[in-house]
Amino acid sequence: MKKRNSQPINRFAKWKYIVLITTIVVMLFSALPSIYGENAALHINHRGQQSDATSIAQHLTQSGITPSSIKQDGDTTVVILDSAEQQAEAQAILKNHLDESITVALAMEAAAPQWLLNAGFSLSLLA
Repeated sequence: MKKRNSQPINRFAKWKYIVLITTIVVMLFSALPSIYGENAALHINHRGQQSDATSIAQHLTQSGITPSSIKQDGDTTVVILDSAEQQAEAQAILKNHLDESITVALAMEAAAPQWLLNAGFSLSLLA
């Protein structure tokens, strides 16, 4: 009788398994932002004009629109809203209340958690 070899036939080197697992993990993280999708948003460019996030929030809440969040970075303010309908209403309200030199643009913002966006994984859309 012949002795059977106990090692499997299709055995690869350990470094190949490490490369395969690392690739799969990176691909999973890069796919995560697509799962979260996007939120309706307004980008407000002040162009040197004085306007703060609190006054924008007051205008919107007085009109019955509650923003999810407001972020201000220099001359740009980003208002995140719950729906596209609120987005259109908020744009009309802010265009009436703010100075004409201030631009209010419709936009979409990634809904992924900030830690995922900070790690460099962003939503990529195929056109």
